[in-house]
Amino acid sequence: AKAKTQIAKANKLNEKPKGVFMSMNQGVESMIPAIEKAMPEVDVLKDHQVTDVIKTDAGYTVTTSSGQTVTAETIVVTTEHQALPQMFHQHDFLQFYKDIPSTSVVNVTFAYPKEAVKKDLPGSSFLVAKNSDYAISACAWQHHKWPHMAPEGQVLLRAHMSKLKEPEVFMEKSDEEIIETAMKDINKHIIFEGEPTFTVVNRWKKAMPQYIVGHLDRLNEMREKAAVVLPGVFFTGASHDGIGMPDCISRGKSAADTALAFLDKKLVKK
Repeated sequence: AKAKTQIAKANKLNEKPKGVFMSMNQGVESMIPAIEKAMPEVDVLKDHQVTDVIKTDAGYTVTTSSGQTVTAETIVVTTEHQALPQMFHQHDFLQFYKDIPSTSVVNVTFAYPKEAVKKDLPGSSFLVAKNSDYAISACAWQHHKWPHMAPEGQVLLRAHMSKLKEPEVFMEKSDEEIIETAMKDINKHIIFEGEPTFTVVNRWKKAMPQYIVGHLDRLNEMREKAAVVLPGVFFTGASHDGIGMPDCISRGKSAADTALAFLDKKLVKK
């Protein structure tokens, strides 16, 4: 038994630590149908923009742009912060969301045959300092991070362009201009021969909330007021406690647990 314990400890020491970068085998978009499939008893409304949330004696009435209304005893709000002042327009203390800035992001994905790489770098990505003269802020080797994403025999790179001085102006540039700018920066470190197999440009307008000084204090103050004025409404998502998917998933679970505890407490009172 002692020998088995020692072997188990040795194996554990030799285990490779799990990486912090994870994704879905079928792509991030596969998460939505998977969630729907996991809760068949739930009515899911998609492509319905919420325009108004009104407090009632029984809870809340949620109105959509199509005029449809939904009643709820508790609400978990994960909407981007730009939309919240309008959704809760009756509550001045939520107008602070208007002061949270956001920046736009352009992502460019390149695929090249493996044999086209004439100069490579170790690792899986590199970051670029904000005060540099680069247009890109980072470049990731997708085929190193997530090999399943790369086509057979191809290397896959993705450049992030979020540190530009005028990101909104850059967003309006053509795909060709964006690709040329990104490749100019990437070629300072990696050398490719020939043209890419394919390129994909994704524009994300005002997609990245920026946490300015005092963000957590304002957030805590808002939540304290919401607990009194909007009991049963819980605010979470990228504009609040973390932009990355791990943060959003963790906070989403926490908000769901809090909402369930709120409902249980209401049932006990009844």
